[in-house]
Amino acid sequence: MKIKEKLSPWVYPGIANRDKLKALNSFTALSVDLSQFIDICVLAFNVDRDDVMGRTRIHDCVLARHAFAKIAKENTTLTYAAIGRFLGRDHATIHHSCRTAENYIETYPYFEERYDVCLKLLKKMEVVKDAGDLSALASRIELLKQKNED
Repeated sequence: MKIKEKLSPWVYPGIANRDKLKALNSFTALSVDLSQFIDICVLAFNVDRDDVMGRTRIHDCVLARHAFAKIAKENTTLTYAAIGRFLGRDHATIHHSCRTAENYIETYPYFEERYDVCLKLLKKMEVVKDAGDLSALASRIELLKQKNED
């Protein structure tokens, strides 16, 4: 027999059990795969993924890290700390990286060009993801039509 843990009424008033809380979180939580963002930056800056995730101070790798931090912060609801945990850094480093990326966009044409490539790749990735969702939806509609005809 499985014993259910009681949820404190002080956490979410009116929610009686964890199942309701899980249902609430499935609709409100943003599931983000940061590895897709890092892959975009790796492609745009033409560097190795391990170098971007690591501690190397090669100029292009550092630029890719700055671009990743800014893209992740602008396109998700994640905190600086959550983004930092993904890279193995703290929140202050990610905050500094976002500010540095903003400065580079204004003053460093190479970075601005590569950052724009990252944004274009991100948009294309979203289009492909939406197309995949649409094809799955279309196949479900076809199955429903076939089921209704039978």
